[in-house]
Amino acid sequence: MIKMHEIFTSVQFEGSKYGTPSQFYRFWGCNLKCEDCDTPQEEWDWFPFEPEWARPRWKHVVITGGEPTIQADGLLALVKVLLKNGHSVQVETNGTHPRILELLPDEVFITVSPKKGSRGDAITLADEVKIVPGMSPETFIEQALEKDKPVFIQPNAMHEDGLEEAIQYIKKYPDARLSIQVHKLLGWR
Repeated sequence: MIKMHEIFTSVQFEGSKYGTPSQFYRFWGCNLKCEDCDTPQEEWDWFPFEPEWARPRWKHVVITGGEPTIQADGLLALVKVLLKNGHSVQVETNGTHPRILELLPDEVFITVSPKKGSRGDAITLADEVKIVPGMSPETFIEQALEKDKPVFIQPNAMHEDGLEEAIQYIKKYPDARLSIQVHKLLGWR
């Protein structure tokens, strides 16, 4: 059984997988209580692990949250079946449980979006790092760039000045790239 907020299809409009049609599995729950979290935490349901989960419509699958690593057994089981069925899998995490990330197969694409409380060793395991100004400590940008990880600066959609703040980060870290959450502008999930 997995606590799930929702399952839906959309387009990945963040990071290096931008523009990819995707099936999203939004796990419920997070071990951090970020003030500006854009994921509702009050609504969830238990979803029994069903074989059809591993046969989504789209080839690319994004497992996100909340924080998927806090349901490690469900995460690992779902990933295993998805990969077996030929899907590409992306896991989005806050990086607070790097030991769980180490258990993911090498072909899983890991996006770390660190927040206060995230662990720096998760950056080493990341395929890309997504920084939200005001929510992600700046030291993670420097650490990711030192390790030659792609860094995406993503404005906080909850703040009016989020874009300006993100542009300031880009000016300070020109090797990073700007990542606008186009799906929010379009009114999509």
